[in-house]
Amino acid sequence: MSPSRDEMMRETEAFYVAMNNHDVKDVTERVTEDIVDHQLPPGMPNGRDGVAAFFTMMFDAAPDMKFQILDTIISDDKVAIRSRVTGTQTGPFMQMQATGKPFDIEGIDIVTVDGDLKVTEHWGILDLAKMMQQVGAVPPTPM
Repeated sequence: MSPSRDEMMRETEAFYVAMNNHDVKDVTERVTEDIVDHQLPPGMPNGRDGVAAFFTMMFDAAPDMKFQILDTIISDDKVAIRSRVTGTQTGPFMQMQATGKPFDIEGIDIVTVDGDLKVTEHWGILDLAKMMQQVGAVPPTPM
């Protein structure tokens, strides 16, 4: 039996609570072992281990990082979420050294869930160019 819209909404909200608590174990328990994550940076492992490595890197880079759901669309086995991500980059992030500067960006995630409400596939877009400008890793775009 497929999950209901209400179940999918509750699970989406619980996923964001786990991210806001920086609980990598809780986050990874909400994805399948063989999740296909199209957003993982090069060099990260596939599957649940890659998801754990990605969130660990993000939380280490910005220990005050928070996620806010702005919009949610549910259709069949997919959930689309537009979100706001804020934090202060106090640790290295990918190739960027820590700057101590805040960021405030938006992102869009689309996930596919199975009958147990676990994420099986993820596509995501974060405005990393804006983040890099805000933390001073790249100069602002000239007007």
